[in-house]
Amino acid sequence: MEKRYIVRLNDTEREECFAVIEKSEIAPTKIRRANILLKADANGHNWNDQQIADKFSCTRQCVENVRKCFATDGFSVALHGKKRQTPPRKRLLDDEQEEQLIALYKSRPPKWHRRWTHRLLAEKAVELGIAPQISVVAISRIFDRRSNITPEEREEIKQLREYRRKKREARKLARAMKKQGHTTEEIVKRTGLWSQEIKRMRKR
Repeated sequence: MEKRYIVRLNDTEREECFAVIEKSEIAPTKIRRANILLKADANGHNWNDQQIADKFSCTRQCVENVRKCFATDGFSVALHGKKRQTPPRKRLLDDEQEEQLIALYKSRPPKWHRRWTHRLLAEKAVELGIAPQISVVAISRIFDRRSNITPEEREEIKQLREYRRKKREARKLARAMKKQGHTTEEIVKRTGLWSQEIKRMRKR
């Protein structure tokens, strides 16, 4: 099948591609685009899309997209990518507020809670005036981005979603057992919930 979008590089453009490939600190996606352009160059290697895709572990569609970008937007955009059309969204919390959030996470959790969850952090952050409002998703992104959190803490944060899911299931089972007349001790043994938490639980 004849190519719809043809790549033809001049000497200056080839040199720029080689310069990108030689810099290890360059983003991998940009290095891949440089390699694709060099191999797709009709005045050079002139490889087909499948050969390029196999060589650089990408899809044929990825190769075609680079060729199309070269033909429609020019060499610079094909190599470096398009500039962002919309400005980046303003950070919800500044550095000082994020530090306060991290300190809160490392503090003792509220009564009747074994650990801080993202939902608890969001509620407490608003209550303490750290932020006027903040979502669980926003807190998760902050914790993922912060470099001053240890790997152990990062792993714990990732496990919080699974912990919340199991907690919901345990509470659902506890309510069912309580409705069936099981004792608090039996429910604690079966669900792992705190006895005080079970006593405060309403039947649904």
